[in-house]
Amino acid sequence: MTDATNTSAVRIDAANLCVWRRNVSAVAGRRDLPPKTFDGLRYLAESASRLASHDELLTAPWRDLHVQP
Repeated sequence: MTDATNTSAVRIDAANLCVWRRNVSAVAGRRDLPPKTFDGLRYLAESASRLASHDELLTAPWRDLHVQP
């Protein structure tokens, strides 16, 4: 993944672990995210072209962490 991933509504900024959100007036607002939340969002953005299973979503972003559903 590059340092930033853009969609029409948000820009995921991997270098700064934040999301830039655009509103209708094209003004961007920075939203800082906790590291684990950012990792999950980044994983979903990287996997946007395919369907991820429930188990994959619980394990892929945090391989060394036990996540209980």
